[in-house]
Amino acid sequence: MDDMIVNGNSAIDQRIAALNNHKLLGFKIVEWKELSGGTSSKIWKLTGDDDKTYVYKENEKDVIIEESLYLKAYEHLKILPEIIFIDENQQYYIYEYIEGEIKTNLGNKEANLHILVEELIIHYQPFPEKKWGYTYQRYDSFREFLLSEVDNARDTVETVLTFQDCEKVKFLIETRDRGEDPYLLHGDCGVHNFLQKNDRLIGVIDPLTLAGPPLFELVFAFCSSPDHLSYEVIYEVARKLPTFNHDRKYLVEEVIIGLYLRIERCLYHHPNDLPDYLKAWSYWISLLDVDNKNANDGI
Repeated sequence: MDDMIVNGNSAIDQRIAALNNHKLLGFKIVEWKELSGGTSSKIWKLTGDDDKTYVYKENEKDVIIEESLYLKAYEHLKILPEIIFIDENQQYYIYEYIEGEIKTNLGNKEANLHILVEELIIHYQPFPEKKWGYTYQRYDSFREFLLSEVDNARDTVETVLTFQDCEKVKFLIETRDRGEDPYLLHGDCGVHNFLQKNDRLIGVIDPLTLAGPPLFELVFAFCSSPDHLSYEVIYEVARKLPTFNHDRKYLVEEVIIGLYLRIERCLYHHPNDLPDYLKAWSYWISLLDVDNKNANDGI
């Protein structure tokens, strides 16, 4: 978030002027510059006369509502930015700026996953509705959501994996008894939204808001970079989740599902990472084969 370009947008100038003139903040904004690298959002870095730095984020109303819902629900957690102001028309909001760097990996991955769980995921609360998925979807079960995600990814992923691989993933989803409640999750909890300082995770930004199980959030984070994708790295972290009471085979299956979905994103956004993800895919499939053999042998 340090790559900035000078802003020349009169609309933002007018909004800043209104915020200052009507004294809607506890400080006056004295400088603002547009941040490059945004996706659907427009983002500006603000400097206040209190010598503090903030972020102005503008998007469609539904996006602002969902992002602020998540951040407000967990506003007591230091790893998330604190919302300072929400526009009454919900066209934008302002939150505190966290000084950190977005990287392509998680530094010490296991240590940072522990931080993610301890400072964020174990604090998640059940979603009030018994619905699953992103806000614009809302399925009756997490199984439905996952099958939809796999079907959407299938055409892309089958350029590098097989038809049988997809069928295996769908079988894992369809035959599992989850018995879980939906929780309010970040929904896009990966390295592209992790702020790090000295290779330590210090902040998580840009939620999508997903109703799902906390383990899915952890697996998403684990699979979001192609480094250190071993069972040993995630197992001890997963055990910290209050909702995790599963055996090794369940966790292996969960990672395989997560990897399949991640490979689609890899092909779109980070094709250079593909060899590492394919190597990880073979590794996790071999673990599943061992677990299935042991189950068949009654071990």
